Amino acid sequence: MNPLRVKKNVISMLCVMAVLPLTGCKKTGSQNAQVASSATLKPSSSFASLSQEQSCSAFTQDFYNWYVSVGHQQHNDKAAAEILVEQKPDVLGGALLKALKEDFEVQRRSEGEIAGIDFDPFLNSQDPSSRFIVENVVVKNGDCLATVRGVESGQKYERVTPELMWVGA
Repeated sequence: MNPLRVKKNVISMLCVMAVLPLTGCKKTGSQNAQVASSATLKPSSSFASLSQEQSCSAFTQDFYNWYVSVGHQQHNDKAAAEILVEQKPDVLGGALLKALKEDFEVQRRSEGEIAGIDFDPFLNSQDPSSRFIVENVVVKNGDCLATVRGVESGQKYERVTPELMWVGA
């Protein structure tokens, strides 16, 4: 597959379909949750007593706390996104997971060249802040949009807006 095409596809997927399933979170009303494979990054059972907005915020913050800590550890030259795909693939929407795997393969085959996405897709940065915080969440039509900001020395930098959906609830 053409590396530029993969990069374009992955970036489009990240901008439009960055879906982190909210497994086990409370979903109110008569809406049915979509069922997917069981997730490996499950929110604590205390999320069930929260409103949808609180549940979305808590899950997103837990995800970013884990993800940023992984990014700051040494993993044999693997990026945090690769560790995420290996260790917790069920927190990603199927299309996003597939696009990331394709991008990683293009990068492996193009060793020594710039190929695929060249920034952290979940932090929207090449040199991310040391902490990411959830600023706001909006629940609409059963989906959650979270606004996440990178923070360094009290200043806000990166802005990421993951879209989350409830599954398996």
